[in-house]
Amino acid sequence: MAPHNLGDGVAARQSILDSAMHLMALRRRVLDDLSRQEKTPGGELVGVDADLGAWAMEQSHTWRHPLSTRPVTRAADLSRSMPNNRLALAGGLRMTSVFDRHGTDAGARRILEREPEGAYFFSHAPLEMRVIDHRMVWLAGPQEPRSILQLTSAQALDAAMKHWYAVLAQAVPCRVEASADSALTPRQRAIVELLLQDKTDEEVSRVLQVSVRTVRGEVAAVMAALGVHSRVGLGYVYALTDTE
Repeated sequence: MAPHNLGDGVAARQSILDSAMHLMALRRRVLDDLSRQEKTPGGELVGVDADLGAWAMEQSHTWRHPLSTRPVTRAADLSRSMPNNRLALAGGLRMTSVFDRHGTDAGARRILEREPEGAYFFSHAPLEMRVIDHRMVWLAGPQEPRSILQLTSAQALDAAMKHWYAVLAQAVPCRVEASADSALTPRQRAIVELLLQDKTDEEVSRVLQVSVRTVRGEVAAVMAALGVHSRVGLGYVYALTDTE
């Protein structure tokens, strides 16, 4: 069996950045057309000069399956939106929100970590984006007028979903991350730290003076405890919790 290493998240993060750049280039083209007052099929500014948070909440009553990525989240903002989110989820809304781990403040992380699994995730999420019912994409509009850029073209939906899946591939449920650090024994932490240094199972076994079978058994136990299904995912969860 070929050795498995954990230091393999660079390509996955690059996929997120590449898809984000592609989506931002598309956004820039549409905004340029709109600034020249040229008609852009499938592109318009909505919520112009409104309280965008309140305006979006009003629009959300008709949504069935919103997907969102948020690069910056503050506890104060989350405290205002979470009661509405809970009611909507209880009413059958199929919502998935991914928050940038390092752009979410400590108070917001504590709020998210107490919510049930299934709707809220941490990942690398560099863009503010919503995909609503697989029929429209919301991105940040221009600074003036303050607004949301709404895109409905097939090209925009395809670019947005490619970015979504790249972000989701690195996502960890918020509740899982909350318990990740305390879930590991000292030996399990030592094994994961060595694997993060690109050491093979065999090298780890020699350093810790345990069998290769023990190393692989401990890795399997850690993956089960943290709710991840690959060694890349395991390395990502551990790296996040270890930066606290």
